Amino acid sequence: MTLLNLFIGIALLLLIIIVLNQLTKLSDTLSGFSRNQEGVEEYRANLYSTLFLVVGVVGIVLLVLSYFDAADRFLPVAASELGRDWTKFFRIYSVPIVVVFFITHFLLFFFAWKYRYKPGRKVFYFPESDKLEIIWTTVPLVTVVVLGVVVLGKWIKATSAPSEDALHIKVTGMQFKWFIGYPGADNEFGSRDIIQYGSIQNLLGLDPKDEKGYDDLYAEEIVIPVNKEIAFDLNALDVIHDFYLPHFRVKMDAIPGVPTRLKITPDRTTAEMREITGNPEFNYELACAELCGTGHWNMKKVVRVVSENEYKDWLSEQMTAKELYYDNLLAKLADNETDSTLNITPNPINNVHSDDAQVGTENDNEHSEDAATHEEETTSH
Repeated sequence: MTLLNLFIGIALLLLIIIVLNQLTKLSDTLSGFSRNQEGVEEYRANLYSTLFLVVGVVGIVLLVLSYFDAADRFLPVAASELGRDWTKFFRIYSVPIVVVFFITHFLLFFFAWKYRYKPGRKVFYFPESDKLEIIWTTVPLVTVVVLGVVVLGKWIKATSAPSEDALHIKVTGMQFKWFIGYPGADNEFGSRDIIQYGSIQNLLGLDPKDEKGYDDLYAEEIVIPVNKEIAFDLNALDVIHDFYLPHFRVKMDAIPGVPTRLKITPDRTTAEMREITGNPEFNYELACAELCGTGHWNMKKVVRVVSENEYKDWLSEQMTAKELYYDNLLAKLADNETDSTLNITPNPINNVHSDDAQVGTENDNEHSEDAATHEEETTSH
């Protein structure tokens, strides 16, 4: 069964409902004079409850068929041990969820039909039941607590402090892109302070004078070595983004001003996954799972898992942060300091010229006075 067939089936059901509704209205009009009001209500109740039951059962059957038809597209192949553990938990938890779903929906459709309106039948009504409330509060509470305790160890494993030899990658989200940073040879990142250093030319708030950041690397894709622990240090510049790696079954919010962290240990390279999936163009991907704005769709990024040697070769080809950012920041900083110096320190040459200009002005005034005196004497003669 394809998705198209499912849509066709739903469309046919809606058409049937519309037709039956119109027939019901016509029937009510024709029989209104021959039936009493209770008879009309009973007729409607029988028709609607039966229709509701049929549509509900057919809808559930279509839902089951669509599940088996699209099951291979629900979750991609996991590429880490932790990812496979999450897949296992997902399948285990799906069993009670599906069972409860079918039981409750069967009762919903069945009760709507069984307890439809009948003349003379009174509804049993009770305003409250402490016993019932305790049951429907306790059962979900216990279920949630048990499930939480079972997966707690895996959650701690994904978010706890990384090991000493882990590869740290600094990921910063911004509408609508990711900044991907790798530490340089010193294995340390340069300091960042958005409030102090942030500007349109320095979005990451890099400290221009912190030499630890000069050898950092910034890339357009995420490339990581296989079978090595990777720690993603997450942050954001504007709104909440969500760092989501579907093939590793992990995601974490990237929040402005609140550092968060996520760890994975990939055990299947991109090349191996291409063989497993039978797709020669397969790539792992990073997506934003938070609706962060109109360009949210644009925050997809390629993730490549390669061998250790391939990773080192790739890393050696990347430009350093000094070439990408710091040289421009240092040049701008030097220009600002020069401009500041010129504005604060008087220039002796300018002062000399100012004095000469003042003397020249005084001489001009003297010449003007002499010329005026000479003109008066000439006039008198």
